[in-house]
This record gives sequence, structure tokens and C-alpha cells, in this order.
Amino acid sequence: MSTDNNNNEAAAAAEKRPSHPLPPSEQLGLADNTKKTRDTGIYYINMYLSEMAPFGDDDIGSFDQVTPQHVEGDNLEKFISSFYCWLAKTAFRTIQNTWISTDKKLQYQKYAKQAIKDRFPRHHLFSDAYVDWHQDIVPAFRKQCDRSRQLDENINEVRKSHPLYPDVKDRGNPTAIRAKYLGTKIYDCRTVAMNLLKHVKDKNTAAGLSEFNTSRAATARGGEHALLRWDEGTFDPYYCAPDFDWPIIKQLDRQCMFFFCHLSLYMICPYFGWGVYFLFGGLRRDDATMGATKNFVYPHLHKIKRNGVAERMTKNIRLAIEEETLKKAYTSRSMRKGQMGAARMNRDLDLTEEYAHSGHHHPLMNSNAEGYIESNPAIAAPGALAAAGYMNCHMRPAPLGFHALGEDVFDTVQSLVTEMFTNDMPRLQVGGNLRPVVMICAARLVGAYNDLLHDLGVDHEVVRLIRLAAHRANVEDLRVPVGVGPRYHLVLKDWSKQITEKFTQENDQVSHDDPKVNEELLRKLIEKVNQLEASSAARDERDRTFQSAMDRITIQKEELTAKDEKIKQQDRQIKKLLNMLHAAQQSSPTPGSPIRHAQAPVDAARKHPLPVLDLDGENACEPASKKTKASTSAVGLPMNLDGVEDISTTKVGGITVSMELERMWKEEVLAKKSKELKGEEVLSKEVLFKRSHTSLHMHTAFKQSSEMAKYDAGMTIVALAVSDDDWKKLCGELESKEARNLFAKIEKETMLKAIEIKRHIGEKVKEGSSSTVHSLGARLNGIKKYQKETNRRFNMDTYVHDKLGEKASKQGTLLRHFAGQGNKKKK
Repeated sequence: MSTDNNNNEAAAAAEKRPSHPLPPSEQLGLADNTKKTRDTGIYYINMYLSEMAPFGDDDIGSFDQVTPQHVEGDNLEKFISSFYCWLAKTAFRTIQNTWISTDKKLQYQKYAKQAIKDRFPRHHLFSDAYVDWHQDIVPAFRKQCDRSRQLDENINEVRKSHPLYPDVKDRGNPTAIRAKYLGTKIYDCRTVAMNLLKHVKDKNTAAGLSEFNTSRAATARGGEHALLRWDEGTFDPYYCAPDFDWPIIKQLDRQCMFFFCHLSLYMICPYFGWGVYFLFGGLRRDDATMGATKNFVYPHLHKIKRNGVAERMTKNIRLAIEEETLKKAYTSRSMRKGQMGAARMNRDLDLTEEYAHSGHHHPLMNSNAEGYIESNPAIAAPGALAAAGYMNCHMRPAPLGFHALGEDVFDTVQSLVTEMFTNDMPRLQVGGNLRPVVMICAARLVGAYNDLLHDLGVDHEVVRLIRLAAHRANVEDLRVPVGVGPRYHLVLKDWSKQITEKFTQENDQVSHDDPKVNEELLRKLIEKVNQLEASSAARDERDRTFQSAMDRITIQKEELTAKDEKIKQQDRQIKKLLNMLHAAQQSSPTPGSPIRHAQAPVDAARKHPLPVLDLDGENACEPASKKTKASTSAVGLPMNLDGVEDISTTKVGGITVSMELERMWKEEVLAKKSKELKGEEVLSKEVLFKRSHTSLHMHTAFKQSSEMAKYDAGMTIVALAVSDDDWKKLCGELESKEARNLFAKIEKETMLKAIEIKRHIGEKVKEGSSSTVHSLGARLNGIKKYQKETNRRFNMDTYVHDKLGEKASKQGTLLRHFAGQGNKKKK
């Protein structure tokens, strides 16, 4: 009886509960991006339901309220058709204030269809019998979208991504830009690369330039260059270029990818981008921190999300866009769009070669047959040559190289490359299969030296590093004439000219087999001749103006010479009169003689001579101070070119422990002191922090900023952290890579030691503190201050004495360790 009552109560409760269906459960196994597409489809379905009443029920405002009873029979077919019609006819604005395109609506139509199928998977409309119905409705949907777009008077066609051609100023491609877009400022890869180059100041900005040039040369998608690896490339001896396995993310495939030196524009050349990247440590690898990413060309990109790589590229491109209204029109896709357009305009490149470089499939080719064709150098090279500015895309190119300088400077060139690049990659070192890549990058930088001086000036960081490397390598070439300025500067300018001329000569674009290429070359040659004639006329006009100015200067010089001669005559006359007066004073005149009365004014005139007037009443000469200044500036003029020797000082806040140890290692501070010891004596660690030693080898930045105490305090923690074995290594001989790994290890142990001390005394430890020497010194001072404020039974000087065995300060309480660990008597 009780069981029946319970059933009746449950039934009554069920009748009272609302009959609203539960929301659909989230499907397992779907990627985040797939879930977003489903949500997008549902979003537009809900928008349709809120505006229309397809089921005759105005209360249905969301897709969750649609039940199986609503879509029985052919109701779902009518619902989908009416929804597609509404979606095709309705105009939607984007966040960028543009109109959604037909292609985007086709995507939303697919998302909505899949969302409906997930909600009603067993409906007969999604059975095999209705496959043709779904296929036939898509073309009709596209036509309706295009027709509605053309008839809508409120829609103005706006490009989503403006193409970035290599160089729109190149008169060889005057038809690359449509006339309707000539009213606005046109940007190209040359403008973007030059802007990135001007802002290069560290490794991150140098990597941005290199990433841009590499992706442009590969006609790549925004994030593909992040997967480029050094250990998956080799050097092709025929094409004299590296052959990489380039990842095609969209097709999950790989292709053969070549990179050639750009024929005319150094700033968009991939080797120039790599060279700048290498100057700032792009080939430097610290095994302690790099891990498995050390073989990638751009290992830093693996610290960000995959879609963040394309966003980084877009951000770098938009830095060059001055107009705020145009910034959103340029993305990482603009570079690929412009490069493919330039390839299509190249008359020496067919469609197959174009697609072989961009990673697309030829629409006229059989897909099954294409599966048997492997990407190879002969197929991939023409497209890569077109991306490098070649008009003869079937030639055998020659890269920039130091062979143009001859064998006499072979050793000097090797020393220069060693000073320019810190190289930890075995494949790119001497004997490695990619060593030619490093030499081409160095030749590209030296070859562009004259252009860099013209475009950036001698004070730019890239130019400064090239000059600094040449200075350290003692670059010399006896064939270069003597001139004004540092010797290495003159040699670099001469080498730059030789390398560039040899590169142009070896890559002559005349084709004996293809008249189409020769016709293109002739047209370019005529345009260049016309430009030269116009430039020559302008130069003649400037020469005439300059000659006229020189004539005026000559006349002024003659006038000044005549005035100077007149002044000299007056000086001689004054001296003669003074001599006569002096002779008269030497005689013995009477006390009342007028000569005695005239003596005082004469003496005053000797101390303060009166101004001498010209006979013509004009100022005959200029003040001596102006002449002195002019001569001084004339003497100091050549010194302007030698600015690279005076390296800009580093701020104390930027000197890390590893950087300071590396500086001391390069200057052999510890090695020299160790050699002064006798027998098996070990150098004391007090060399690192005791003022009697640090005053001799301390970093100049701390001396100039009066932060010597902070330096000693910071290096005290370093001395506490370094182990005896590592200390012996520091005082001995180390290889370059071994030394840097040791410095990174000591820096890490120093930070741990500082944290350990703070925790023992009970002070709160800040996360993410800096590893600079200045910061560590501040930490040590903070520990001492905290000890005084809290009356902690701990003395830092005694702690240093106990740990290092050095003579501690006599101030403070003589405790052996931290409070609570017990006291020990001083021996």
C-alpha cells in the first residue's frame, strides 16, 4: 500500500514540474576550435529565430527551445531553406566595420548545418537519401549571397587584406596597384622591412625582421616559419642555397623550400634578416635553458601559442602603417597575398611552378597523380627565384660571397665572421653541412654596409655591431687605398662595393633561351635609362648651382685675404710706433717732460689694446675666438667616423650575473690572478667582492654611477653560491660554450642562494626577482636592514666568514648560523 502511495506522489510531482527540455549536453572529443564553430552556427540560428517565426510560435527565441515535434516531417527542410535564404539576404557588419563576405557566409552556413545535425542526428533529412539535396542547396545559397550583395546599395566593397607586394615603387610592375586604390598611401614589403630594421635594438626586434623576411621569401602562412629547423636542412651544391623541409600546416605536409639572396632589395632578403638575427645572438644556444627547441631556427616562438605566431607577425607589419584607418587592413595574410600576386605577374613562371612554391595544388592536375610527385629542387627553385626578384627563374643563381675578395683575405674574413656571430649550432659551424649559410649571411651584411650607412647612419645598432666586429677582427686589406677614418671602415666600404658588383655580375638576367625574359629586361632597361637621364639632368642643375656658390665663395675669400693683408700692415705700423715710444722712454727726460705723462696711457694700451679700425671704416677682421673654434672643428672632423670604438655604456640595471662573469672571463681576470699563485694554492673567492680587488676589475658602469657598494654586495651572494668545483673551473681555461653554460648555472644557483637566505631569516620572498648584480646587492642590503628592524640573531658578515673562510667584519654579534641553530664559540 505504501509503495502505491509513493508512486502516486512521484507521478503528481512529475506533473507539476515544467516540461521544458534540458539543454543539449556538450559533446566529448571536440576540439576547442570545433566548439567555437558550433557556437557560431547556433548564434546565427538564434538571431534568425528572434527576427522570424518559422514555426508560427513567437515564443521560440532560441534554438534550445526547438523540439523534435517542431521538425517532424518536412518541417526541418522548410526551416533550413528559410534560414539559408535569410542568411544570404541579410547584411552583417564585422568588428572592422566592413561587410561579411560571401565566403564567410558559406562558412556560417556549414556551421549552422552541423549544429542542426548535432541536435537532431536521427532526422531523415540527414540520411543518405538527402545527400544530393544538401549538395545542390550550396551553389544556390552562394548565388543568392552574391546577388543580394550586388543589389544592396549600402554595401561598399572593401578589401579584407591589402596585399604587400615586394616593392610597389619598382617601375617594372606599374600595374600591380589598381587605380582605385592610388588615392591612399600604398605600403609594401620594402617599407615594412625598412621600418622593422630601423627599430632593431635587441634580439627580439632582430628576430621580428628575420621572421618577416623568411615568411615573405617562402610565401608562407602566418605561423609556418615557427616549425623551421636547422637539423632538417642541408646545402644544395647546384643551386648554392639551403634546402629546408618547409612545413605546410594546412595540409599537414612538407615541401622542398629554397631561399635565395634577393637580387636588388637587401632589406627584404632572408639572408640579411638571418644575419641581423645572428648579430644579436640568434645562433646562441644555452643547453641549460633551451631544451628540445634549440634545433629550431626561431626557438623563442615556442614559448607562445601557435596562433600567437601569426598575431606577432601581424603586429610587426602594422608598426609600419602610419594611418590608423589602414592598420586593420594589413595582416600576416597580406604578405602571402602580395607575394602570390607578384609571382603570378612574373612572365617566366608558370602556374605549376607558382603553386609548387606556395604549397597549393594545381586545380587542373589529377589529385591521384599528384600524390606520386615528390617536391624536389627542380620544381621548387623557380618559385623561390621569383620571390627573390629574379626575372630569369630557370637560371643557376650565385649567392653573395667573399670569393669576390680573393684568397689574400681568407683568414681575415674568417676572423670577421667569428667576431660577428656567436655560433653554438654544430651544423652551422666550420665543417657543418649548413656552414655556407653563415658565410652568405655575413657576406650579405658586409655587401649591404654602404647601403646601411646611407639608410640608417653610422650610429644605428646594426651598423655599430658590424663595425665593432671588424675592429675586433683587425680587418685589413692592403689593396684598399688610404683615406680619412678608421682603417676597418674604409676596408668594409671597399668590400661592400666588390661583393655587390660581383653578385650582380654573376646573376645576369639575360636569357639566351627565352625571348620573353629578354623582352622584359629590355623594357626595364629602357625605363632605367629614362630614369638615369632625368637624374642626370637634375644633377647638372645641382652642379650649376654648386658652381655658382663656389664662385661667390672664391670672391669672398679674395676679399678676406685683402682685408687680412691690410690688418697685417696696420699691425706692423703699430709695432713700429711702439718701438719708437719705447726708445724715447729709455732716454732721460726731465720730470716735466710730456713723454712721462704719456707713459701711463701707453701702458694701459699695452694691457688693453684699442680696437684697430680699417681705413675704409669696416671691421677688418673677425674675433680670434671664432677662428679658434673653426680650426678646432676642422681638426675634430675625422673623429666622427671612429665612433664605434667608444662602446655605449651599459646601465647597471641590465648587467646580470652571467653577463658579469662572462666579461670577467673574457678579460681573464680570474685566470691572471690564479697564475700569480704558487704551487697548488687556490684563488680566494674574496676576489669577487672585496673592494681591494673589485676596484681594479669592477664593471665601469658601477663606477660611473657610484654603485660600487651594490656591486660588492651582489658579488658576495655570487661567491656564496658558487661551488668549489665551479670556482676552479672559473679560474681555469674554458671553452666558449662550456663557459656560457657554467655562467648560466652559477646565475641560477645565485638566485636560489638569495632566496634561501631570505627564507631562513623569515623575510617574505618576492617571485620573479631580477638576476642582475645590482638587484642582488639591493637584496643583501635589504637582508641587513631587515635584521636590524626585527632584531634577528643573524649577522651577514659572520655568515660570509663561516661559508667562505674569509675574515669577517668585527661588527655585530658573532653568530655562526641563523637564529635557532645554536651558538658556537669563536676559536
